[in-house]
Amino acid sequence: MTTSLSGVSLFHGEITADTVQSSVSSAGTVGDVGDSGLTNLVVLGAPVSATPNARVPLADWGYAVLLAESTQAGGSAAPSWRGTVTALVVHLDADHGGLTAGTEIRIGYG
Repeated sequence: MTTSLSGVSLFHGEITADTVQSSVSSAGTVGDVGDSGLTNLVVLGAPVSATPNARVPLADWGYAVLLAESTQAGGSAAPSWRGTVTALVVHLDADHGGLTAGTEIRIGYG
């Protein structure tokens, strides 16, 4: 499953990305989330390199998690693989941009 978006902009340009993509594929007991990514990600005016599960502070109002991955292999009795990835997760610790503290925005889920 692949989800792809282009021209993403949040909070009047405080977070932008040319492309946001999440991709999860599996073949039995082998899975892959490696085709997921954020292209030209800029957070609060600074370019950010997207690495899996990186946490980026958002001033005093929250944080972002990049390429939030979760994978799980099944046991030997029932070999399998499950995985998910969310390309960009924004969590608000304080009210910001008209949204209340505790709000979570998820973009590019696969």
